[in-house]
Formats: sequence, structure tokens, C-alpha cells
Amino acid sequence: MLRSYRNIFLYLLLFVCLAACRSSSKLSDYKGNIYLIRKVKSVNNWYVIYATKKDSVYKIIVQKENTDTLSCREKVNIGKYYKLILHSRKKDPPSLNGIPIRPMNSLDIQCYQYDEVTEFCIEPREGIYDLYSTESIKGNCYLGKIDLNK
Repeated sequence: MLRSYRNIFLYLLLFVCLAACRSSSKLSDYKGNIYLIRKVKSVNNWYVIYATKKDSVYKIIVQKENTDTLSCREKVNIGKYYKLILHSRKKDPPSLNGIPIRPMNSLDIQCYQYDEVTEFCIEPREGIYDLYSTESIKGNCYLGKIDLNK
């Protein structure tokens, strides 16, 4: 009898531990995509958004769009936090006929051409070693579904 209570207690303890680990991993995944917008610049037909997460700085390149046609949740504001999924220019290179176009050495690439007149460069002195894009921002509109600032 005592042994069965002990087994029930152990199973219950194991269940609680597993449930706690699972929910904390979801929370850390959620917090892992939260970025603070530090600066927004306009260059030709592009926005350059500087965002930070912990001690890292991210340079996000977004093409300007007519925000009247978008379901804009809010304009991207400096000093606010947003949930973003970033795509690395180095890790997710463009492809040609389904084949990724990768340089021999990614350290050789300092700048990327975005259109005929606009190129953006990494900024190693500022701690920016890659350029990023995101589907969560179109033009200067945040299209996310949650508000992290309230």
C-alpha cells in the first residue's frame, strides 16, 4: 500500500516537472523573438531598422510600401518592443532556379545590392555582421498580432 502511494507520488512529481519544463520552453521561445527598435532610417525605397535583443544589434532592411493598403496594426515606433522573426541574409541566401547562391566565404561579403541604386552594408564596428528581413514589418507597418508594450 505504501509502495503504491509512493509510485503515485513519483508519477505525479514527474508529470509536474515535465509540464513545467514544457511551458517554460514556450515562454523562452516567445521571449527569444522580442526586439527593441532603436532607430529607423529611410534610404531610397527602403527602411533600415536597427533593433536590439540582449547585447546584439540587428540591421533589418524593409522595402517601403503603401501602408494604406495594408492591415497595419501600428506604425513601427522607436523605443517599442516587437515580436519579429528575422531572416538572415547570410544564412538564407537568395536562390537561382532553386539553388542557393552562396559566396565562397561569407566574410568576403560586406555589402548587398537591394536594387539598382541601393546597397546596404554590414557594420562590424557597430557589431552588425549580417543584414536581416522580416515578414512582420511591411513598409513602416507592424503586422504582428500581439501588443508587447501594454
